Amino acid sequence: MLAMDERITEHDLSEPVVDDIDQAVDGGAFGDDPDAEIGVALAVERAVLSALLWAPAAVARAITAVLLPKHFVSHQHATIYAAIADVATRTAPMPALVNARLVEAGHYTTGVASLMVSVVSPAGPVPAVVEIPHLADKLLALWYRRGHQVLLARMAQHVRESPVEDLAGHWAQLTDYQHKAADDFYTRRNQLADLT
Repeated sequence: MLAMDERITEHDLSEPVVDDIDQAVDGGAFGDDPDAEIGVALAVERAVLSALLWAPAAVARAITAVLLPKHFVSHQHATIYAAIADVATRTAPMPALVNARLVEAGHYTTGVASLMVSVVSPAGPVPAVVEIPHLADKLLALWYRRGHQVLLARMAQHVRESPVEDLAGHWAQLTDYQHKAADDFYTRRNQLADLT
């Protein structure tokens, strides 16, 4: 369960959907224990961000070529990650450079600044460079699982609300989305495996 100061709102979450789905069904992004799933996702995301802020330029560049901001469940994490990815195209994403990029982009809010402090100096050790691809893989897997949960929730909504004659078409459309997401997931996962 999340601590009170870690509680995030729906506004803080990125839409955990595959590229072609217009919007997620309310509550469809997480399973039976949303607090636990959000807590795990946030912990993995923070570990990835912390590791990247201290990673050599080549490692940061390789990881940011695979992960996208949409893979993060937290909007603030995605914002910081986008700044890290931008800095990594030129040099190692040191905290000062990432902060400067966030300021330039107009994203350096009080919440982002506070989050940057906790990411730069986490309570535990910063993950080692060799752990970064594994953490990125876990983050990617969590995104992929949320996408499946969204697809299932969307189909459940169609079963409740759509004419029975339309159900096969909805199923086919969602299956097509799932195939595209699977292709994307396995391509990215293989790219991460090549880094280990």
